[in-house]
Amino acid sequence: MKIEQPFNINNGIKVKLTDAGVQHFIDFYKNEPYHRVCTPDIDAEGYTKFSMWMLMKIYGSQMNMGSRDLPFETYVFVEIEQQQPDTEINIFSKYIDKRLELLEKEKQRMMKAVAFRVKIGDLYFVSWGEDGTQPTFSINDNLGSLEVAYKFDSVERANKVAEIIGGEVVPVDELN
Repeated sequence: MKIEQPFNINNGIKVKLTDAGVQHFIDFYKNEPYHRVCTPDIDAEGYTKFSMWMLMKIYGSQMNMGSRDLPFETYVFVEIEQQQPDTEINIFSKYIDKRLELLEKEKQRMMKAVAFRVKIGDLYFVSWGEDGTQPTFSINDNLGSLEVAYKFDSVERANKVAEIIGGEVVPVDELN
């Protein structure tokens, strides 16, 4: 998986210079406008640190596709400033927290309930019909229409029916 992350070209980048890269560095500072003798500062692991813009300024003309004399090895290290978590991540984690809180409240409500109904959308399970094989439903579209919907006395029994018909179990409260 690849991710995009902002990178400021003033930030540092560490590269391992090749012999050609070291020579180009020396030649770069010998010429206009610097006119000075300068060698790259190479650390114990063999890396030299630049700001990204300075690396581009010094070695930009040396970077050619397929070149055998690259000024530095192609594996580099970039310094990336630690970012505050993205707003999207914060929103997402807040959404997850809120969803977990709502699920916990629903669980508590289900545990307190003494009766349950099974529903699919606005359809509430009534019975298995005359022959006992075809479920019948009531539509919750007006006041009192839920009175004919079957009330289960245990969540386990309601879950069995919900599983068979592809519905969900809802607790019966004062409102329904």
